[in-house]
Amino acid sequence: MAVYLPLAVACLLLGGLAPLMGFLGKKNAKETYDFLTYFPYELYGDSRGPYRLSARILQISALLCPVAAEAYFLTSIYGDGWGQMAFPLAIALTALLAFFALTLLSLVPAGEPRRHVALFFLGDALALLTLFMGGIFLLNQHALGEESVEAAALVLAIALFVLAFFLVLVLANPKLAHWATMKKESQPDGTFRLRRPRPFVMAFSEWLVYAVYIVGSSLLIVGLAFIVVD
Repeated sequence: MAVYLPLAVACLLLGGLAPLMGFLGKKNAKETYDFLTYFPYELYGDSRGPYRLSARILQISALLCPVAAEAYFLTSIYGDGWGQMAFPLAIALTALLAFFALTLLSLVPAGEPRRHVALFFLGDALALLTLFMGGIFLLNQHALGEESVEAAALVLAIALFVLAFFLVLVLANPKLAHWATMKKESQPDGTFRLRRPRPFVMAFSEWLVYAVYIVGSSLLIVGLAFIVVD
């Protein structure tokens, strides 16, 4: 608990501060930003300047927290054989892949639609897989003897399943098939102007995936503290 709880809190704080710092950077530059309409890569930009650079560092640090927690957990069971290490190692690998996919998603612009959409679906799939596997791991391990601790581990596992299912729903949103469709607005001179709808489904979905994964990762990290290592 001495390691996992601080890591879980750090994951939440860093994950929340990252978009906040990016938003402050936009405000400082007198630029508008709407989380319902704009993509994460538009918030972090090229990571230049104190706000954007800080936001990027915070984002990367938050996404690395579940990887660090799983790596620490693996050191505690090292020597128990591959039978004990295989599943937590698989979770660590999916968390690492999710880190790369979600980080690249915040770098590749929507102007490269194939790469951007591929990274979105890959990042969402890896995030939900990490949370789902974490839930299974908590359910299949022996928790500490006290009933209150066992109940907490069960609640955390169920919460991870719920968050993973929410990410499935994000992927299954039929509006994603036409995410690039713009809203047409008529102008007084008779011309038309194309604007992003609010919410802009792909951009908002990316923020949802990020938020759900950060919350789920924090719960997974706390859940590791309830695992008994023989």
